[in-house]
Amino acid sequence: MITGIAHGIGAETAGQPEVINPLEEWRSAFAETREALDDPEALAQKVQTPWGHLVVDRFVGVVTVDPLIHTFDLAVATGQEVVIDEGLAEAGYVQLQKAGDMIRGERFGPEIQLDGNESVVEKLVGMAGRDPLLGSYASYEAGS
Repeated sequence: MITGIAHGIGAETAGQPEVINPLEEWRSAFAETREALDDPEALAQKVQTPWGHLVVDRFVGVVTVDPLIHTFDLAVATGQEVVIDEGLAEAGYVQLQKAGDMIRGERFGPEIQLDGNESVVEKLVGMAGRDPLLGSYASYEAGS
């Protein structure tokens, strides 16, 4: 779906590929998506997404947050420490702020109101409608 949207094909018609060789197909889709997203005109297109009609650039910003939020979900569900790079958390937080209420619903609950002393990772988690108090956190910054 993301590769299709990067090419201006709406989510309702992008479809899901039949996966036979996952590694090769991932590499191919990754390369194709990156190539499409290198085109400023592609990023400026408005397409149908699961959240309505969005500019491709905005859609990509929102979906790149998914792995970060699911990292929190999986860590909490399995009793592990939440380890999310602070730089990625900051970028994700900014994307969710830009998205506003359009993300609310089946994927993200209402924003959890925090007292202002939280880390950027906890702010991201709260913005996504998860309770940051459920996790225990390890500070992590890429390159450290």
